[in-house]
Order: sequence, then structure tokens, then C-alpha cells
Amino acid sequence: LDDYEEGTWTPTTVLGSMSNSQGIYTKIGNMVTVHFVLNDNSDSTSGAVIQIQGMPFNSSGLSLSSHHGQGAISYPNGITGAGITGCLIRTNSINLVSGSSNALILHNAATGNWSIRGSLTYQTA
Repeated sequence: LDDYEEGTWTPTTVLGSMSNSQGIYTKIGNMVTVHFVLNDNSDSTSGAVIQIQGMPFNSSGLSLSSHHGQGAISYPNGITGAGITGCLIRTNSINLVSGSSNALILHNAATGNWSIRGSLTYQTA
């Protein structure tokens, strides 16, 4: 195994501030698995898409309408009514989605400060 790496990363969001965010990752070859926690994001009013940034590696160069990986989102504290069914991994960010049409979840779906956890695996560029 000549391409193995473990480390930490800091997940951020485009809008709002957080009391705490943490992430760890494992990269084996061109596959990356990330785990993250976002706590107490302060933006629950804007109509902007919730976008998690700061991924340790860009995902593969597939079209933006494609899923670049798979994962699970859990503990959606403060955004439980949004009906999160998964995530869409973009080149260097993660969007939360709802329903079979993968509708993007907006900040104003939150009922106040919100928190979330996730684990995702994707192919790096």
C-alpha cells in the first residue's frame, strides 16, 4: 500500500457561524472517506443552499449533476423537518438533499441553530 493517508479537516459552511466543527479522513489510493460534525450553525433564515466546504481532497471531475460518492447524514438537529434523505458530493463541497428528486436543502429549512453529522466516501480527482 503506497498511497495511504489519515488526517483531520475543518468542515465549514458558506453562511452562518458554528460553535464547533471537526472532521477526520482516510485516503486509500483515490478513495477518500470523511467523517464530520457541524455544531450550532447560526444561519436559519437565508434562502441559500446548505453547502459544506473544506473537504480534504476534491472529488473526481464528474458533471455537477452527478453524485460523486455515497454517504450517510445523521443527527440533523434543528433541520429534522427538512426530510434529509442524503447528500450530493460536488467537486469540493457537500449539499444536503431531500426526496427522490434530490432537492437541495436551504438554510431556511432550519428551525434555529442546527447541527449535523456525516460519513461519506468518494473518489478523488
